[in-house]
Amino acid sequence: MAYAMASMAASWMRYRRIARAFDAACTISDLVPRGARVLDVGCGNGFIAYHLSAMGRSVTGVDLNATTEAPIQYAVFNGRELPFDAVSFDAVIFSFVLHHSQNIAGLLAEARRVLRPDGRIVIYEDIPERWHDQALCLWHDQNWRSRTGPCTFLRFEGWIDLFEALGLRVAQRWRLSRLRNPTHPVLGARFVLEHA
Repeated sequence: MAYAMASMAASWMRYRRIARAFDAACTISDLVPRGARVLDVGCGNGFIAYHLSAMGRSVTGVDLNATTEAPIQYAVFNGRELPFDAVSFDAVIFSFVLHHSQNIAGLLAEARRVLRPDGRIVIYEDIPERWHDQALCLWHDQNWRSRTGPCTFLRFEGWIDLFEALGLRVAQRWRLSRLRNPTHPVLGARFVLEHA
């Protein structure tokens, strides 16, 4: 009985990861045209890339792990230099990844390097606006610190200031509902950046 319950719980968690990735892929697909070459930086389990590929985009995922769960085009990333030629992609995605970087400016410079002149960078981030957002971001930092180092969470305007200081134009910006993920109800944001 305990094994069956554990198996059901594991199946439910996998279903949730895949379903949340599908929702994210749907919103990203509205920002990236069919046929575009897309790089998903920090792709994790790979399911956002998997769903975007099924929606007609050519997606490659990169992450620090040796493999990814979803069957996608995948390359291992050292956390600093993206393993691709300059001007290779129409879009670069960072889905709740930048806060893990120990060199955000360097990582965004790499994204600009591999991005085509008319390309877009799509970024999702948690925003520690209120005390409960800050508490959940601190909890996330404590859970990930041993794997990726300390997290850097910025407020909404702080991200915009950083992007503009790095020569990126913020073409679109949205605040995301805390209810998008009831198990992690942090205010989120989506930014679409272009070459300035």
